[in-house]
Amino acid sequence: MEEFFGIDFGTTNSAVIGRLHRNTTRFGGNDDQPFPSLVAVNRTTGAVEAVGRDAWNNRQHLAESCRIFSSR
Repeated sequence: MEEFFGIDFGTTNSAVIGRLHRNTTRFGGNDDQPFPSLVAVNRTTGAVEAVGRDAWNNRQHLAESCRIFSSR
């Protein structure tokens, strides 16, 4: 069987899956759900502070110092 790695950059959620040596792995959080399509960028430094579920779970706190980009 072929080996592959795929990324679905969705507007609401993003998912990652790979197959290597007959093992299929779905990458996500501990709950095996897709990642929210969010990125938190520090307003002052321009550094990426958080992405995906981490950005989603901490978005209220991050909003003080970061600009949060989403599909909306």
